Amino acid sequence: MSHTNNVPVSAAAIALGLEDTRERAAFIRSVVTAQAADASPRVAPVRVYEHKNAMFSVHGRDTEVAGRVGLDDLRAPEFISSGVPGSNATSAAGAPLATLPMQFRLCKQLVSLLLQEAGKKIVLLLRSGSSVTVKASGSPGALGSLEEAFFETEDAFTDTTGAGAGAAGAGGVLAIRVTTSGQLGMAHWDATTRTLAVVTRNFGDTNGLDELEAALVSSGARELLLCAGDSMPCEASKLDDILNELGVAKTERKRPEFDAEDVDRDLGLLIGNGRRRGDAAPRVGAGGVNPALHTVPFLDQPLSRSAAAAVLRFCNLLSGTAGLEGRVGLKALDGSATLRMDSAALRALNILPDGRAGGGKKGSLLGVLDRTSTAMGGRLLRRWLAQPLQDAAAIDGRLSAVGALLDDAATRGSIRDDHLRRLPDIHRLARKFTRRNRSGALAATLQDVVLLYQCVVRLPYLATAVASGGDVLKDRFVTPLRDLIEEADKYEALVEQTIDLDQIGNHEFLISPTVDAGLASLREQKDAVLSGIADVHARVEGELRTKADQLKLERKDNLGYFFRLTRRDEKLIRAKPTYHVLETRKDGVRFTCKELRKLSEEYTDLTSEYDSLQSELRTKTLEIASTYAPVFEDVSALLADLDVLVAFATVAAEAPQDYCKPEIGAPGSGFVLRQARHPVVEENLDGRPFIANDIDLRRGVADALTGEDAMDIESSSDGGALVVITGPNMSGKSTYIRMAGVLTLMAHVGCYVPAELAKVPLTDRIFARVGAGDDQLRGVSTFMAEMLETAAILRSATPRSLVVIDELGRGTSTYDGYGLAYAICHHVASTIKSPCLFATHFHELTSLASESALTGTVRNVHVTAVSDAATRSLVFLYNVRPGACDQSFGIHVARMARFPDSVVEAASRKAAELESFRSTTPSVADGAAAAANVQSDDPDTVRQGKALVKQFVADVRALPLVSDAEKQAAVARARELRSSVIARGNAYANRVLAA
Repeated sequence: MSHTNNVPVSAAAIALGLEDTRERAAFIRSVVTAQAADASPRVAPVRVYEHKNAMFSVHGRDTEVAGRVGLDDLRAPEFISSGVPGSNATSAAGAPLATLPMQFRLCKQLVSLLLQEAGKKIVLLLRSGSSVTVKASGSPGALGSLEEAFFETEDAFTDTTGAGAGAAGAGGVLAIRVTTSGQLGMAHWDATTRTLAVVTRNFGDTNGLDELEAALVSSGARELLLCAGDSMPCEASKLDDILNELGVAKTERKRPEFDAEDVDRDLGLLIGNGRRRGDAAPRVGAGGVNPALHTVPFLDQPLSRSAAAAVLRFCNLLSGTAGLEGRVGLKALDGSATLRMDSAALRALNILPDGRAGGGKKGSLLGVLDRTSTAMGGRLLRRWLAQPLQDAAAIDGRLSAVGALLDDAATRGSIRDDHLRRLPDIHRLARKFTRRNRSGALAATLQDVVLLYQCVVRLPYLATAVASGGDVLKDRFVTPLRDLIEEADKYEALVEQTIDLDQIGNHEFLISPTVDAGLASLREQKDAVLSGIADVHARVEGELRTKADQLKLERKDNLGYFFRLTRRDEKLIRAKPTYHVLETRKDGVRFTCKELRKLSEEYTDLTSEYDSLQSELRTKTLEIASTYAPVFEDVSALLADLDVLVAFATVAAEAPQDYCKPEIGAPGSGFVLRQARHPVVEENLDGRPFIANDIDLRRGVADALTGEDAMDIESSSDGGALVVITGPNMSGKSTYIRMAGVLTLMAHVGCYVPAELAKVPLTDRIFARVGAGDDQLRGVSTFMAEMLETAAILRSATPRSLVVIDELGRGTSTYDGYGLAYAICHHVASTIKSPCLFATHFHELTSLASESALTGTVRNVHVTAVSDAATRSLVFLYNVRPGACDQSFGIHVARMARFPDSVVEAASRKAAELESFRSTTPSVADGAAAAANVQSDDPDTVRQGKALVKQFVADVRALPLVSDAEKQAAVARARELRSSVIARGNAYANRVLAA
């Protein structure tokens, strides 16, 4: 804490250069005023401030947003006050302003996460004295000027986490148009693959939000563009909830930006002779117009054309600085090509990390599988998890490659450790050769040219390493890689002829002096100066009597050449006027002398003259190098694919127990897992064994969990089975049912799964309603949340879908909850016919398996536990066995939670009383079975019977149950009341009250 004008100044204010009271007050006032002007804090941009001392900061409510993204290095907010007596320039209440000061590197990571994970728009403001001006802005789908401000200078080797420009801009933008007649037009721009995907769908009377949510999840879009005035397919609040859950920003644009009048011309300039492998887009014709665009069927619809026009304008794809002419791929936005999931399934199955919920990286499937070695691979893995395949041949191709890598540890290790880990972010480097700044110059530098050259030199050795893994790897990787190497040979020759490779070791990236006589002369002079610097270094070593490598000679752009000693050795130059200390840092003391300073300045002058002379040659070299950008984009795509498959093999090889190759069957062929394990839970057990279990969701299999021969039984083609799972709380029911969804997803992305055997049919969607909780921000209760998610299942599930439901019906009364759970189970099993796992605390649901109409369709399993009478404790075994659970363990769990003994005893007594009373009255299951037969009764009989049953229930509930005598009398009276109703002879009431 410092003091200015006798007013305390916080450390945060000092770090940001806000020691001056008036400047600090003006800055705080501008922050508070800007945030107060935001119409909706929920969708407001995060404002990042850049200060003159190379520090950055966020303030006020933005510190809360920053704290939720899960950035480990981010500290708790500090506070700054205006310090002006009587000032209200801190907040509306006059409280200090929350502040997060940070350096550039941490700020870049924060900005990337805010864009990528939180779906926030960013405004970068520059503070100079008391004034604040906008320096850059961008959004998750369109980085804009943020790319230059934060990501242009990032180290292509250090961004292996993907938290850079490529990651922040990955996913792109989804624009939509909606009509009142039930049509939804969509266009998605993916900057990573340079692909524009469009589609128009009719959702009619169904919920268009389901279509939109599935498109957002599968495309990975980070920003949604809406047309002002369009009728949304749902209430605005529901759409906002989905976008918030997915971390997608929402941007509304005016109707003219969706004008499609010039879209054919614009697309004709962008689409055509790009080198994206696998694109089926037509080529550009003469004059830059694509004559075949009108034959593309998915561009015929006005809505998709309008959405495409908005994307082109919003992302500024036609700008000369984008460098995309003739390089864009066009395709249909086809949801049927991928296994689809909604936000509820992503959350329930923990597919992606959720910084807001905590849990760390390994709390998600992405965290477990992300053993990638390159930034390109990390981004591709995330895309694969969002877009699981529906093509059995493509899935098998990935699985075969994973198997080859798994079987050959030496090849796998060599590819990963000797090659992939030494590669830069090739995709990001290649993009710099297609992007230009405002002056028209390429964003790339000679250093980028050299980095790609070093990749080219390494590629033949990588191809040899991959080839040693067998024919599968040769066909998938080596053949196309050698074709690319052949094309890149000319690039290699270009660099060797024009770049001074000898100077790379000095971190100088220069045009070779052999290209120009003037450069050669300057190079000789520079070499002479370097020789003189080396002589001075040797002389000073002798004067200070240092050991070899003790006195470092280093160079920085802002300091030139200097010497460095450790802080411990600083005494060697102390009190010696010959040496001048430049600065003292953690890594040591930087200093110079008269001779070194003179030579360093001479070298700097020569370097500046060299740079000036080589400028034109550098521009020509960069322009020629840019023509190879498509080659390197293909190299990046191929190596990203290799990286992910190596990661899959590494996960399987290093797992505590074996993984197996899943067998991908035809739709409806039957879902079977033998001795399966949940990969995320297993990863977090710290060496403790995971209790494996079987899952069988085939119809017509009498006993799904016993017998090896059962694995070969063919499933009924008429859908899948519904399995009801019962058991005590904390026994593993939720883990068991989630495991089915997670392993299904893993199989569809081409990954081995943690099981002894896995047969997984092609699945069109995974639905998961697991563990809904109150969402106070949304104003949605537990019950409403689970009803909304379940409604989506009932609307959209098919016999090819996998449905996972956990503890439905807890948020309402017991009878309503059971009734809904029963009806939903019955509908899924009899009408939708999806394979389904239904974990429940309603043990009465187990009666479904005995209904004649559901024989072979519904089965019961339970999670085992053992009650120790001596210690009155409960031991969870986590084994799943056939049949329903035969007892409740709620009181045992309460005892494990260390409830007071008096509470536990009282609960035990009341449970015994209720159980005794229940034995004399009809069960809910009996009532459900009786109600199932009402179709044979006439309406009058049913109406009269319901009235009799309702009165009977009311009379029983009114009976006193305080003393033991009253309880005994109540039992007798209940029997009399029941007999009285039965004597009335109503068939409906008699079935309901049957003993």
